[in-house]
Amino acid sequence: ASPHILSLRIKGINGRALLGEVKNEIAFSLGSACATLKSEPSHVLLALGVEKQKISQTIRISFSAEQSVEQAQRAANIIATAAMALQKYSEAV
Repeated sequence: ASPHILSLRIKGINGRALLGEVKNEIAFSLGSACATLKSEPSHVLLALGVEKQKISQTIRISFSAEQSVEQAQRAANIIATAAMALQKYSEAV
């Protein structure tokens, strides 16, 4: 386990859709670096017993020692705003 990597599930929000919403503002991934080109669910999360639907709602955020608290808060706000917009869109459809 790495203390600078956060695996985060946002219930009801597809990770790929969220990635598409924020790609011009911040970067995160849907899995490990060694699985970047794969479209299968994370083998680590599967091994932990996480359901595929929940894995599809999971994003992976990496931080560095050079990042400030303010930068992390800005990223969290961008993700939250995009997730809320996607949630409103899915409720309207």
